Amino acid sequence: LAMPPVAAVELSRQTVFRLILDDGRCRLETIEKVNGDFRKRRVRRQLHPGMLSCRLISTNGAILNEQFIHAPDHVCAVLNTNRIGKEPEVLLLAGLGPQLFQVRFPESPSADQLEIHRVTATSPLREQSLLLTVPFTQ
Repeated sequence: LAMPPVAAVELSRQTVFRLILDDGRCRLETIEKVNGDFRKRRVRRQLHPGMLSCRLISTNGAILNEQFIHAPDHVCAVLNTNRIGKEPEVLLLAGLGPQLFQVRFPESPSADQLEIHRVTATSPLREQSLLLTVPFTQ
């Protein structure tokens, strides 16, 4: 039996930033160059307060690429209805301690730094103070 030819996969190179978010502070863990078959997201994430805005910035301050990601320290409100004979109560759940996360961007020779901001409102889009600036060289 002859196997059909396998389509060649075109690999691309991207930069991965691994970061740690702990008690409202963000720090860089590592930067790594990776090769792979990176496909674009089919669905655009809906913005909500608390998300992180991750931006590649050029030497002249222009935004070259931006991604919005769910924050690993996001607080989730859940309604507890398992209270027999009592009114339901709202429970707040959040990850404790340092939270590791990563963001990946296609290589950009003109990128000078990565900036991480926290989104505080989505209409209009506003951000909290800058959480982290990571200067880097390509």
